[in-house]
Amino acid sequence: RPALQLNDGSRPEFATERRNKLAQHLYEVCNKAAFAEGTELGHLLAIEPLLNLGKHFAREIPNALMIGAKGAGKTFTYRQLVHSQGWQAFLEKLSFPAANIQDALIFPALWSSNIDDKPEGEIKQAQRNVLQQLDCAEGALLTASQLERKISDALLKPPAHWDDFWNEIIACQFGLQNAGLTEINALLQRSGKRMVLVFDGIEDAFKDASQEPANQAIESLLKLPSRLNELADPQLGAIIFVRLDYVQDVIRQNLGQLLNRYGPFRLHWNAESFLRLAYMLSRQAGLYNNPRRAESMGLEELKVELELLWGKKLGREKSKEAHSARWVYAALCDLKGNVQARDLVRFLKFAAQIERQRPGQTWIDRLLAPESMRNAISDCSKEKVDEAKVEISVLRNWVDEMTKQGLRNIRVPFSAQQAGLDTKMLKTLQEIGVIYEDTDSKNGDECLYVPEIYRYGLGFDTSAAGRPRTQALLKKNIGTIPL
Repeated sequence: RPALQLNDGSRPEFATERRNKLAQHLYEVCNKAAFAEGTELGHLLAIEPLLNLGKHFAREIPNALMIGAKGAGKTFTYRQLVHSQGWQAFLEKLSFPAANIQDALIFPALWSSNIDDKPEGEIKQAQRNVLQQLDCAEGALLTASQLERKISDALLKPPAHWDDFWNEIIACQFGLQNAGLTEINALLQRSGKRMVLVFDGIEDAFKDASQEPANQAIESLLKLPSRLNELADPQLGAIIFVRLDYVQDVIRQNLGQLLNRYGPFRLHWNAESFLRLAYMLSRQAGLYNNPRRAESMGLEELKVELELLWGKKLGREKSKEAHSARWVYAALCDLKGNVQARDLVRFLKFAAQIERQRPGQTWIDRLLAPESMRNAISDCSKEKVDEAKVEISVLRNWVDEMTKQGLRNIRVPFSAQQAGLDTKMLKTLQEIGVIYEDTDSKNGDECLYVPEIYRYGLGFDTSAAGRPRTQALLKKNIGTIPL
């Protein structure tokens, strides 16, 4: 059945029954996609950092840190690598021609605790595939619990050198005793193979990156790509997925240099890839009769295609309401212009859920009514803040401080004193885009704002002077809103 029916051949219309079904499908697609640990892996979207991996490492052995915030797609990308089992197969998913790629085996060396390590699961299948191709016995493979035990034992009795700890943990699984990177590299040279070690779940293995000796263990792991570059004729590489706050906690010297070095592979979502993801999820839900490849469209084409999802504006076409794509982007990003894939997935999930229950047929030109979109933001914000408190210690400390002082019913804009903020805390929250100070404010000390994606979750309200000025403040802070 067609997703749409036409009224006069020029404008698509949604029938009520079909709208409800599509909203249900969109909810289901986004509910599965919200967390990478689900059983269905979904489509790998060719976003800029992944394309940069292919450009830099089509022939060269991959060796990089992939740094990203919570919800940026680290575990999802890691699982795509593991399922591919080979570097060539992974880059082919991103449309790189096979003839230009030098292949390498993919060996998962550390993984998220949310991925089950079953005998026939994705981790062990990928590991066994490597061992078989290198003619190694499978008996020395470590299970998730054995790996966890080795790490926790090492934290209780730290090794003299953490580099040796990681080298031995990796080498022992290939049946190499008292060995390290050199011996693994020699094994690969003899076999005529190349291999990439992939790491994820550092946050599960080490709960607090700021504490000794965990920070030394993590710092050593983050320097693994540099150590691999020192090998003679390296056939061994590493891709390490890690949260930005962990990198900031453990790298005390030359942090800027390291972030710059791995900048091309930083998992971030710009405005175009943000819209591409919205189109891809809508396509999976069956919204388009003749879907196009998400990767083949530019920004303006995506905006037009997505009018079927959320309309051109948050109102009639000739109204003064905000343009939908721009409004969604501004509502979901922080005040530095950073937006996370998970927040968009979550927003579409909640908006579709609300749409399913919405009475009436007032918006026949789009799937999601403006009121469904507006009402979805509060649920997104609550989940976002719950997650962010786990990840961002300064945010967690601020919320704890407000609770301790009994600070409630704070209205935006607000002053540092009203929200229990000391100078250091305020500065840090400004740096990460959670708070913005409007220096031109006519409200005296009450010149602090939080973005919509944090405001509801923090329980803040808006005063008459602070009606959501998200787009104006965002534009002021980052210069321009890309949509």
